[in-house]
Amino acid sequence: LSAECVEPNRRIKKVEPVAIEPLGPGRWRVDLGVVVTGLLEADVQGQPGRTVEFKFSERHNQEMTHRLHSRYIIGPAGKGTFRNRFNYFTGRWITIEGLEQKPQKEDIRAWLVRTDYDRIGRFRCSNELLNRIYEATLWTYENLSLGGYVVDCPHRERMGYGGDAHATTEMGMTNYATAAFYRKWAQDWRDVQGEDGNLPYTAPTYWGGGGPGWSGYCITLPWEIYRHYGDRRALEENYPTMRRWLAFLETHAKDDMLVRWGGEWDFLGDWLWPEAQGVNGDTIETLFFNNCYWIYNLQTAAKVADVLGHKDQAQAYRDRADQVRRAVHQKFYKPDEHSYVNGFQGYLAIALLVGLPPESERAAVWQGLEEEILIHRKGHIHAGITAGAMLFKTLLTFDRPEWIFPMANTETYPGWGDMLKRGATTLWEDWEGRSAHSLCHSSYLYIGTWFIEGLGGIRPGPDGVGYQHFVVRPCIVEDPSLTWVETQFDSPYGRIESRWRMRGDLIEAEVAVPPNTTGRYYPPAAGLRQVREGGRSLRQAEGISPGRDADGRRWLDLAPGRYRFEIREPARRSIVTPRLTLAEDGQARAVIVVAADAPAPEQHAAKELADFLGQVTGGEFSLVDAPAKDKASIFVGRAAAKLADPALKTEDLGDEGIAIVTTDKGLVLTGHGPRGTLYAVYTFLEDVVGCRWWSSQAATIPHKPTLRISRLNTRYVPPLEYREVFWTDAFDGDWSVRNKCNGQAHRLDAARGGRHIYEGFVHTFYPLIPPQKYFAEHPEWFSEINGTRKHDHAQLCLTNEAMKAELIKNLKARLRANPAATIASVSQNDWHGNCQCATCKALDEANGGPAGSLLTFVNDVADAIREEFPHVAISTLAYQYTRKPPTQVVPRDNVIVRLCSIECSFSKPLADKRNEAFAQDIIGWSKICDRLYIWDYTTNFRHYFLPHPNVRVLVPNVRFFVDHGVKGIFEQGAYTTRGAEMAELRAWVLAKTLWNPAASERRLIDEFLTGYYGPAAVHVDRYLNVIHDAVDKSGDHLGCFSPDTAKFLSFETLSDGWRHLKAAEQAVANDPERLNRVRVAQLPVMYAFARNWKNFREAAAKSGAEWPMDESITKVAERFMAIAKDNGVTRLNEWQDGFGLLDEAVRKAQP
Repeated sequence: LSAECVEPNRRIKKVEPVAIEPLGPGRWRVDLGVVVTGLLEADVQGQPGRTVEFKFSERHNQEMTHRLHSRYIIGPAGKGTFRNRFNYFTGRWITIEGLEQKPQKEDIRAWLVRTDYDRIGRFRCSNELLNRIYEATLWTYENLSLGGYVVDCPHRERMGYGGDAHATTEMGMTNYATAAFYRKWAQDWRDVQGEDGNLPYTAPTYWGGGGPGWSGYCITLPWEIYRHYGDRRALEENYPTMRRWLAFLETHAKDDMLVRWGGEWDFLGDWLWPEAQGVNGDTIETLFFNNCYWIYNLQTAAKVADVLGHKDQAQAYRDRADQVRRAVHQKFYKPDEHSYVNGFQGYLAIALLVGLPPESERAAVWQGLEEEILIHRKGHIHAGITAGAMLFKTLLTFDRPEWIFPMANTETYPGWGDMLKRGATTLWEDWEGRSAHSLCHSSYLYIGTWFIEGLGGIRPGPDGVGYQHFVVRPCIVEDPSLTWVETQFDSPYGRIESRWRMRGDLIEAEVAVPPNTTGRYYPPAAGLRQVREGGRSLRQAEGISPGRDADGRRWLDLAPGRYRFEIREPARRSIVTPRLTLAEDGQARAVIVVAADAPAPEQHAAKELADFLGQVTGGEFSLVDAPAKDKASIFVGRAAAKLADPALKTEDLGDEGIAIVTTDKGLVLTGHGPRGTLYAVYTFLEDVVGCRWWSSQAATIPHKPTLRISRLNTRYVPPLEYREVFWTDAFDGDWSVRNKCNGQAHRLDAARGGRHIYEGFVHTFYPLIPPQKYFAEHPEWFSEINGTRKHDHAQLCLTNEAMKAELIKNLKARLRANPAATIASVSQNDWHGNCQCATCKALDEANGGPAGSLLTFVNDVADAIREEFPHVAISTLAYQYTRKPPTQVVPRDNVIVRLCSIECSFSKPLADKRNEAFAQDIIGWSKICDRLYIWDYTTNFRHYFLPHPNVRVLVPNVRFFVDHGVKGIFEQGAYTTRGAEMAELRAWVLAKTLWNPAASERRLIDEFLTGYYGPAAVHVDRYLNVIHDAVDKSGDHLGCFSPDTAKFLSFETLSDGWRHLKAAEQAVANDPERLNRVRVAQLPVMYAFARNWKNFREAAAKSGAEWPMDESITKVAERFMAIAKDNGVTRLNEWQDGFGLLDEAVRKAQP
């Protein structure tokens, strides 16, 4: 038994009859006006001993539904009052039999009875239909929630179905104070779990049909409690239940997918979509949905584990979700249709929710979902209970609430308005209202969340729980019926309010932020310049901090208080999908408009666009300088953009920001600076068309003879001004510009937008003051070490004024000879040996370290060159002995500090405790430096071809840098040869992340593996997991000069990894190109075996394990070199040409 922890049931609202009609002698029909669940009181008179029967019905044409009836025997007094004592009723109509006298309205009283929770959410708007749907949704929920859980229906089954709960949970939490209510229901799910981890489909009632989406509610519910109320106990109490449930599912999995189990009423998927017939446990759609829901369960469990501090378990759940995701996508995706299974709304939505489509296909799947809703279904919903709940969750999660509006704002079938038009007062079990089904049911209550979260925009923040940090993102739908919305929500911290009203071309909006919280408000405006608060500009307003999301959306962080905004040029959301046809059946239906005098980058962007659209569609796209009358137009560049929209603003995009916008005249692809237009074109080709450039030699160019696009409105400014991926293959100019790199080493000519150019890249003390020229005459210009001036492995004396003047003179001469340079390096040599003279030492001691004298010196140089070279910044290093920020001196605004991460452990994120010292340094530098750059290390320089498990941390580390104000990143990799360990994967993932640090690391890795390795991707990923898990388990410090004897490079680990790589080879045996890529991926394991041959032989013999390699190390080495040479490998480490390290390994392995 479990103790109750929920409010009791109470009479909540009195309901009185609206009509009483005679049906015949002694028979009367009472109409309560609404369906109600609860208790009845009826005053009756008649002969003592006479039986009066009450029959309850939810249908006007039936005297009794679901066999609900009660009898009352009149006592000796000839009168009495019937009251429910042993049951409750549900219905709108009551047929009374056995009364000779017509009852009066005041004789009949009904009460809604439910759990006594409070109302906390409210919504009103100008659209009366939406108001009625909202109230009907709430009334239905209240009729279903007695006894501490939500029943499917209050009369026929009265069971707490987990599948139905997806339709009610968030709606309930958004409108009612149900923290105790839902904690009690979570307890019910714990109580009904079997010893094998399996769960019934209902709780606490044990009975009824369902599927994984029903029992898996045991994971969804505690997470939503935590998200809405911040109650960590809900996670702690229910995590063991989640673990056992997921373990049970593994017993029904094969080849990374669930297989059907149980009888006819097990393994159900979506339920009761429009015109649904029969039981659906054996359909391909159900198999797809249930596997997607398994992914959703795994992903949610990973988040729970993270909160509870079970990091290893969280990673294991994420990895398992990724494995299942790849398998499900591969089995069910229809690439020609960009769809899954039958393409219904709920199936596309849950695929997007769990990240099923790779990034290259996501835009096409989103477009398919939009068409399915707005075109194929003409704005109507076409989903049932579980898939419908996932549809609404997806649209709200990804900020597409306007797609819900046409579903709600209609009185035609299927829809909520259709139910109300047909007389419903509570929502039905099915869209049709068929006689076998209930007319008071939980099926479609998910719409109740949309009113407050969608139209009002009040929702929990992505990084906050319990609404301590919340979001207000109102949706201004372009429809004349919706001119104002008022919403409020009583959070655990106080009342949040969001109101907006249209007044011509002006929006008046009001937001209330309760004490001890912060609200992030997304004003529905084209830009922040159009927003005023309290009659003042945002700069003058108090309590407001502006910012921008990674996708370019502008927001305002609001301190506690009440804010009144005026918004001009409001951003209304259209629900009519404009269709722009670019190609049809292999024929171009658009021209590319670019100004005749456009700069070289815009001309190149237009040519690239024409070329790739031609490859994709088979059509020929012409470049013109004016729109065509008979074709659509794609406007490329600033001048062309003005032809499409003279009012289009690009100034806020800076040098590299992009705008991708559809207008009445066509598609606009532009930036403000020279590289912006290039990046807009490539972003469009990637995100909308689906092109990918994995390496200089490998790309994915989809085949789409017909290409149509929906409305687009993307504005994005990259947070990093400098993005360099220092891997050999990444230097290629075409790859660099297509993947939006702009660093010194990228071979970017003027047509490709150019690049940042350094004068002297790094370690420039001696190039600027060569000791062979100066030391003999001026030893005082160089370091004093232990009382002696030295130049060998030393630095400069940074407080020597004469040396400083000479360095400035030399630097100016170099800059005059290199007018394209925008950065000049004045940085320490690549060793220690800083000056310890009395003057330098005193300056360093005053600043807590040698960065004091360095930065003082660099500031003086920056001041000296500023007037002649105002466009040049001076770059220096925070490296090894200068890594600690100074305590007194601050960099000038034309100084760049490059902080180096060389001492870090690269198997762990930089935010990990193991790297705490570096984290403190970056925090310190970020406080004093406006242009902080990073020099990061992403390979093993000592052994380019050893497994180097740092892939998992690449994206989190870039995000860590950006979160601490970094403006530029140099990602040093294997830059002296091709083919190094996972070189192409790292280069591509890094380039994507440097452009958009908010990108998902797992999604990027999956996307590359799938695109680059095809069917072998899952096996390559398993290899990566093996080596990454091994280094985590070993505790090794993974430096950038790690030895080949590291603990994680064990015989067991590498043998397991080799098994997966051989499976990868088999998977692409008939694809020569991908087979070669897999064989390159095998080189690191072969190299590791060769370097540890004797030790691994002994380990194999000791364990009795099978030897996975050829018996001859010579043959292994020969195979290695054959593959390596075929793929351009010229060395095995940073500094040594040839294959000497492998030759050495072969010699050592000889008897």
